[in-house]
Amino acid sequence: MRRRETTSVLSETRIGVLGSSLIVGTAIALSALPASATDVCTVLKSADGFVALRDAPSAKGAEIARAKPGEALVIQKTESGDLIEKGRWIKVFHFPGAVIPQESDPEYNKGSVGWMHRSFVADCG
Repeated sequence: MRRRETTSVLSETRIGVLGSSLIVGTAIALSALPASATDVCTVLKSADGFVALRDAPSAKGAEIARAKPGEALVIQKTESGDLIEKGRWIKVFHFPGAVIPQESDPEYNKGSVGWMHRSFVADCG
């Protein structure tokens, strides 16, 4: 195998390991969340460069956080597993970053529960 091919294979291996680590890290973090809150999504792009997380399901609700594109969201659900929605608004746990830490991690307290317009929530895998 030539050097360029070896470098390419190593790069692909590193990307695979990093991707697997992110998935494992997210799965571990989710184990600390209530069983009814398991759909992890991300924030989509907006013209403002952020999406407001609000304290009520309305544009008139107070802004409690600003979510950046790509940041993690956990969709909130009822005990029976139904999404908590009001019209086009959905209740989410937002954490500023791509991975949500475990509940025991002090960083977890940087997260917020609030309402986000559905059009800014990416499809949850």
